[in-house]
Amino acid sequence: MDWKKNMEPIDFSALHDYLLEDEDGNILPMDVPYFKEKKIAPGTWQILSHGDYSYLIEGDDEAILIDSGIGCGSVRKFCEELTGKPVYRMLLTHNHYDHTVNNYLFDVVYMSPKCYEKRWDAMGSMMSALDVPVDYPVVFLHDGDTINLKGRELQVFNIEEHCSGSLQFLDKKERILFCGDELNGNFFDSRISVEHSFRNVARWKSFRSEYDTLCAGNGIHDAVM
Repeated sequence: MDWKKNMEPIDFSALHDYLLEDEDGNILPMDVPYFKEKKIAPGTWQILSHGDYSYLIEGDDEAILIDSGIGCGSVRKFCEELTGKPVYRMLLTHNHYDHTVNNYLFDVVYMSPKCYEKRWDAMGSMMSALDVPVDYPVVFLHDGDTINLKGRELQVFNIEEHCSGSLQFLDKKERILFCGDELNGNFFDSRISVEHSFRNVARWKSFRSEYDTLCAGNGIHDAVM
């Protein structure tokens, strides 16, 4: 069966004059595809493109991507070639544009119901020049749900610090919490009350024994943070 979806990436030419520098000092226009991967655990990769990091998680029969980024080109094709398995599902941590532009490349996107209405919002940025599709299939996730990959499970937590509707995904097998922008070193960003943040910390601490690593939008952190 041909599991590769025939979806052409959208036109990024309007962003040609925007230049981005990668972590190696290479400078490229935003309409030039750029992907780079780093294996961080068995069957687990950090994917760098333009925007925040995405994370690819491999099960026995398929892999699943957390966040789609804002890079030019097909992050789905890149991930499928990397793992050699279909990557038709995507998990969204939250609906800020640096995590959502390429959602349309996937057969189905899992997200919080709170993220649906603004699943594409350029937030006044240069990304408003893009014609981003939003008619992709969506499945809503809630706190306590489980994402089943054969040989691997991800537990869903709805803990909102950085953005309403934010989801985190706990991989007990590899002891990783994929936490989006909720635990990325920019904690307490004044969007919510101190009392709310206190309750969030208590919730993260309640299952702290089950993860050692935080895979955040801006990079990887020791969970001691």
